[in-house]
Amino acid sequence: MKRLITMTICTIVCMTTFGATVQRAILSHKGQLTQFDANNWRDAIEQAVAGDTVYFTSGYFSYIIEGHGQGEVVIDKPITLIGAGIGKENCFYPEVYGDCCTDGQSTIINANINIAIPGSKTLQATVLEGFHFPDYCSVYATLPVTNLKLKKIQLVGGYGGGSFSSSAKLTNLVLEDCYVSWLYCDNFDNPDIHNCYFNYIMNAYEKEFTNCTIREFRDSEECTLINCITNNCGYSTFINSIKLSYDDANNTYIDCWFVENGQTKTKADLVAGNYIGIDGSVVGPFGGEAPFMLIPSQPYVSSSILTYMKSSKKLNVNVTVKKGQ
Repeated sequence: MKRLITMTICTIVCMTTFGATVQRAILSHKGQLTQFDANNWRDAIEQAVAGDTVYFTSGYFSYIIEGHGQGEVVIDKPITLIGAGIGKENCFYPEVYGDCCTDGQSTIINANINIAIPGSKTLQATVLEGFHFPDYCSVYATLPVTNLKLKKIQLVGGYGGGSFSSSAKLTNLVLEDCYVSWLYCDNFDNPDIHNCYFNYIMNAYEKEFTNCTIREFRDSEECTLINCITNNCGYSTFINSIKLSYDDANNTYIDCWFVENGQTKTKADLVAGNYIGIDGSVVGPFGGEAPFMLIPSQPYVSSSILTYMKSSKKLNVNVTVKKGQ
């Protein structure tokens, strides 16, 4: 990571306008780093090969097709994309989750991401981490893949946007510390979904959710919910969970609570109410092994600014690097 910062500073001095905030996508390939400005961020993905990582500074990275809205960016090889996380100004529920965000700006991707890796590849690394997708952007998979991981991303938006779905079989999918407005569970095989917040979950059958907040299930049943804050899901088993609606005789409840407005409770509220799950931590995204946090686990460049000091006739480069969590 130190080499990344050194090369970033060099390129900033050579290429940026004085006083400008620098936005970069940085391709890491076998220790060699190549930078792309915000207008050419898709080139970094295109030039990456299997095993590479593309790092993004905070800032706005967009792909708009005139007359059609957000364009599609295809991930067709096993690479990893790491952003700088989500800032408080973009937090979906700042009163509850604001402290889980970075103090700086978000890495915003204004595009649709299609994960289409041929050959049913088995991935070894997180594919997406630390990004905010604004209204009507979606992430989806169109080819089978194993061990796809999405961590610390935020997909907001109205109906049809802010969604994650797959038209192909996803085996061992991991969703961790994510906010997803619409989650479509078709074609998920043995997913690991924990410490997430969902507005709506669609077509979930015989799936397990741990330490999640789920505002509403639709067309779903026979699920297992452990340490969750959740609404009704027919013919399902609820364990140490806060239930946001009436007691349904078709469900099985083990050590549960029936609480109105439970989804708006902060961690302090949950501790005060003694809403403790089977793992000894609070129920919902704040508990479990991976408490909800929209700050990337990787070190990240939170800001990079170049200014010109007239008095000394020198360039002043200020790059802020923060440790991931």
